[in-house]
Amino acid sequence: MHTVIIVDDDKWALRDIQYSFRFRERGFEVIGAYENAESALEAIRLRPPDLIVSDVCMASASGLD
Repeated sequence: MHTVIIVDDDKWALRDIQYSFRFRERGFEVIGAYENAESALEAIRLRPPDLIVSDVCMASASGLD
C-alpha cells in the first residue's frame, strides 16, 4: 500500500479531500492530514510519503514550498 499526506489550511477542504478521493480503495493509506505546511514538513521528514496532496496557496507557506 502506498502512503499519502494531505495538507490544506482550510479544515473543511482538508476533510473533503480525505473523504472524497477514497484513497484506501485506490491503494493509499492516509498517514497524515495537516492544516499548515510547517506541521506537514515535520511529518514528511519523519516518514516520507509516496504522495502529497497539498493546497498550493496557504497563509504561511505555498504548497509548492
